[in-house]
Amino acid sequence: MLALVEKGVLTLEEAQAALEDAAAAHQGAEMRADDPHFHHLVVQIVERLIVQLNAADAAEPRTLRGS
Repeated sequence: MLALVEKGVLTLEEAQAALEDAAAAHQGAEMRADDPHFHHLVVQIVERLIVQLNAADAAEPRTLRGS
């Protein structure tokens, strides 16, 4: 996801929205899934990706914003 933002394929906001949608889909699945642990792990991974995306944006605003 970070590479897509860096290359200008997605905006930072689009990438964050996609990751938030993915996390929300798995959060809802935790209660009704055969393997709720799997969905919990997916949510944790996606949340870490969001944190990394935000950290990269703060560290390198020119790269991610295309300036």
